[in-house]
Amino acid sequence: MATAGLRKTFEEKGWVLVKNVFTDAEIDQLREKVYASKKSGHKGDLLSDPYLHKIVYEDRVLNILRELLGDDIIYFGDSGYLVNNKVAGFHKDNPDRNDPNAPDWQGKYGAVRVGIYLQEHIDSSGGLLLRDKSHNLFPIASGRPFNVPIEKGDVALWYLKTTHSGNARLLRGFPKLIVNPKYYKFVPKFMFVPEKAERIGVFLTYGDKSASAQRFLNYLKSRQYGVSNWQNSNYDPEIVKTAEAHGLYIQDVRPEVKDIKIESLNLNHKDIPY
Repeated sequence: MATAGLRKTFEEKGWVLVKNVFTDAEIDQLREKVYASKKSGHKGDLLSDPYLHKIVYEDRVLNILRELLGDDIIYFGDSGYLVNNKVAGFHKDNPDRNDPNAPDWQGKYGAVRVGIYLQEHIDSSGGLLLRDKSHNLFPIASGRPFNVPIEKGDVALWYLKTTHSGNARLLRGFPKLIVNPKYYKFVPKFMFVPEKAERIGVFLTYGDKSASAQRFLNYLKSRQYGVSNWQNSNYDPEIVKTAEAHGLYIQDVRPEVKDIKIESLNLNHKDIPY
């Protein structure tokens, strides 16, 4: 796992793909743990998950994050996994998506998504589409789109401002020709390369001590999915101690939101005030 020069690349392109972070055997074990978690009906974040909490404070991932963001890495409970999810469409995940003058578009940004795909997506559908250098471009259609060449064991990281889409569909015979996901419904299914294995993605958000990372946390407080996730996340104090022993600061948001009525919050995206 080589990390030299990652920060420069990340700040320039808005994403990095770090090769060979995990072994094939570790990814297979992680897949088994995801299935066990799903079977158990766990509803909270990964740190509260008895099967998957260790991935939150995995040193190899944290070391990459320190290369990108600095030494002070914060985890605030935004994580989970998707099994056989089919939703696709280019979007950004940061709070300020409708106003180019909003705080997210002023200065450096400090909130990062980590994606661990438990199968390869070099020549099979189901992977991650990114728009290169789109983290500094407000229009959703800006930036060259491409399929991230993910192999088992790789870790992808991108700014929340980077335009992306899950569930990439690659064309047979033309895998580098990217079809915008909004047009998938117009393309016959036989023209797409199939997935080689059931798609599983594990996703985690981390931040630094910047105002932009805190702004994303505040944004999650306005969303039903964010608050619901926190309300279902009960942290074992010993696990929190272990995570912090790995140099990760844990911000437990549940006490702040435990009594909020979910139906009073936004189901879909809405920019927050500034």
